[in-house]
Amino acid sequence: MTDKPIFLFSDSQLLFWEFQNQPFPHQIARLTGKESPTAAYIGAANGDDPVYYELFRSAMNSAGVMNTRMLIFPIDQASTDYLIKADIILFSGGDVEKGWEIFSHNQLSKTLSKCVENGVILMGIS
Repeated sequence: MTDKPIFLFSDSQLLFWEFQNQPFPHQIARLTGKESPTAAYIGAANGDDPVYYELFRSAMNSAGVMNTRMLIFPIDQASTDYLIKADIILFSGGDVEKGWEIFSHNQLSKTLSKCVENGVILMGIS
């Protein structure tokens, strides 16, 4: 297991911030150590609003992360497998109680433990 950072953003605009003349998500993607990282988006707290997923996808694409997926609950086995293998996971902002209820109902904590064991980079937006 490799400890990876957790990024907590106050706003999704930080996904488009430039750091050292590169989009900040490029720095995050480099931390994965992979040439073609994968990224998962969990929008449970915002009602799976596709507008916010598109912001995430755009930010990841600017960093060269082309393999992204929005996971909608309840998730199927293929989506769970994708999540476990993801290099980057972003949790959307929104209604914290609603998000937590969905996580609890779907026993996401067990899956996320596997993700952390695999060295995933976690990001959250308030």
